[in-house]
Amino acid sequence: MHDRTTTVGARRPLWRCLVLALFTVALTGSGAAAQTPDGQDISEVANLEALLPWLSTPTYILPPDHDAPVAVTVGVHVHEVTNIQLREQNFTSLIHLSLSWSDPRLAFSVADVGTDKLHFTEKTTQRVLDDIWYPSVVVANAITVPANPRSLLTVHADGEVWLDSEISVTAQYHANMRTFPFDQQTLEIIMAPFNPRDHVIDLKPRPLPSAGVEAVGVPVGYQPSGAAFDRQERSLFDEGAQPVLVFGFDIQRESRHYLWRFMAPIVALVFISYTTFWMRDTQLHDRLKVIAISVLAIVTFMLVVNRDLPRVPYLTTLGLFYVFMWILPAVAIVQAMFVSHFQATDRPERAARWDRHMRWLYPLLLVLSIVPITAYACYFS
Repeated sequence: MHDRTTTVGARRPLWRCLVLALFTVALTGSGAAAQTPDGQDISEVANLEALLPWLSTPTYILPPDHDAPVAVTVGVHVHEVTNIQLREQNFTSLIHLSLSWSDPRLAFSVADVGTDKLHFTEKTTQRVLDDIWYPSVVVANAITVPANPRSLLTVHADGEVWLDSEISVTAQYHANMRTFPFDQQTLEIIMAPFNPRDHVIDLKPRPLPSAGVEAVGVPVGYQPSGAAFDRQERSLFDEGAQPVLVFGFDIQRESRHYLWRFMAPIVALVFISYTTFWMRDTQLHDRLKVIAISVLAIVTFMLVVNRDLPRVPYLTTLGLFYVFMWILPAVAIVQAMFVSHFQATDRPERAARWDRHMRWLYPLLLVLSIVPITAYACYFS
């Protein structure tokens, strides 16, 4: 027994209807054609209104159950994350939102209609939704109105209704930047009733993997690392804590871009200051000039990176890296001043000794700085 479905809202040319009618008469009694009792084509909406009263009766716009909330199962699937704004802490994504609920008033007879479920086209879906009740669910953390909504409606014979929508939405998220650029962020899509005070609907998550995120949809520089969809208590709309559905998917930043484009050049600039320990004792001006050039270059790299980062009140892993990269040139400046002082007081042997000690102490300090940076990143990861 094949599963036969009907797509409502697509009109056929007259000659096709005549051919279909002749073919149906030839197969009468075999059950090979889906038809209404009077033999008319069920793909026309006008022919279904007599069999499906909810297509034209406005009384069905009220919830099916007035005594208890209507159970609505929600599924979310992220097709594509088109943009992630790190500084503003928001992201734009194309998501597929699926709502399903039961409305016994919409049940119909399979024998009369000729199919066990009705698929409505995008154009006809909006017409049907104007005549029936459906749950109003919003993306609570959206900062813009969802763009380009496309919806398809499916009604089963037992009254189960499925509403599938594809929307583009920009949502806010909270970024934890402590381990940046080795961080992992959780992008959340929070689903909530349009009016939480009505208590008309009871949202329930559809288990994974029916919801999820596609790896191909993540922007360059990130990799998806997991997803979760559950029910939580969140404070939204200044209404206090209320049950909502939170679909969160983790994205791991690809840190190699920052390692090779920013951190490695800064380490090289720090080593430029290291060359001053081989200069002559009398070249204080030249020593300070070399150190100043490396410091200015480090400042330039820091400004370029911080331009796209949010202003957080705590120290990031990259920020701690900057601190040590500032300390090392400062050590070179202090050492240059001591060497100049020893030279001015006729103690060249001590000045030379300081240079010899710093030739091995300076790279040792650079290597040891990796320990607290790594410990900081591991502690907050």
